[in-house]
Amino acid sequence: MRALSVVVVLPLLLTRLPVESIAVWYLLMTMVGMQMLADAGFAPTFARVVAYAMGGRTDLKDLRRTDTSATGTADWPTIERIWSTMHVIYARLAYFCVPIFALVGTLALIKPMRTLEQPGEGWLAWGVVIFTFAVVLRANAYGAYLQGVNQIALLRRWEAISGLLASFTTIVVLLSGGGLLALVLAHQGWMLLSALRDRALARHVESGRAARFSLVGSDARVLDAVWSSAIRSGVGVAMSRGVILSSGLVLAQVADAEAVAAYLLASRLVQMLMDLSNAPFYSKLPSLARLRAEGRERDMELLASRGMRL
Repeated sequence: MRALSVVVVLPLLLTRLPVESIAVWYLLMTMVGMQMLADAGFAPTFARVVAYAMGGRTDLKDLRRTDTSATGTADWPTIERIWSTMHVIYARLAYFCVPIFALVGTLALIKPMRTLEQPGEGWLAWGVVIFTFAVVLRANAYGAYLQGVNQIALLRRWEAISGLLASFTTIVVLLSGGGLLALVLAHQGWMLLSALRDRALARHVESGRAARFSLVGSDARVLDAVWSSAIRSGVGVAMSRGVILSSGLVLAQVADAEAVAAYLLASRLVQMLMDLSNAPFYSKLPSLARLRAEGRERDMELLASRGMRL
């Protein structure tokens, strides 16, 4: 899917759109990429505590300590509490982050939008991105749950299928003469469909247990277990990928459209390589957490080593 994006979509994008539209497109995609900052590290942390609970762990207070009382079988009451807490956290994140995201993005896009032949279409495209952000942020809870119950292979298969269809849709849009707005609608439309897909998958796996979970608000013990870890993860992401992505927004305020488009294109390619290199290790994090909960330290070391070698 990524190969198709680079080999087919990228040349079409560079030859079918004016450089000003390419610059704004990549700025919008940069804003889409910065959505992970709003997550503040909660998704991997929630996936980890779900994986611990799948290993039978009931004490989530100090995940660095081996729980000798872990049974090795899933503790579904604890997972239900995590599920309910996840939905509360992501609802609050959406209420807090979406207005900030919209304000900061709008300020960063004012200058680049003026260079477009039809700035109105550009602003409509930005509105679509904001709406999609609000939906996708809430849906991160489903992806975290799927990873936590070790349904990563299922999730990645569906992501590959959706990504392939999204690439074909983008190709059709470009070949049919679609502009920036049509391109954004196609891209964000698949993100919305992916959010709905993750919800359906989460409610289907493990004999549909999640569909029967009750949303009873946040649980203080779960919050205590995830809060500090999530914040640390969020700061780490902000200081690495967040700095790289925000540099493109800063450049857009001082450089011309050609320089911005070239920089953002190169940055996008580097990020793709980083994601590919991280995948063999990060895809095993829920399994590592489960092995940790079960006290299988040696198996955990072997699995981590294999992922890092890959």
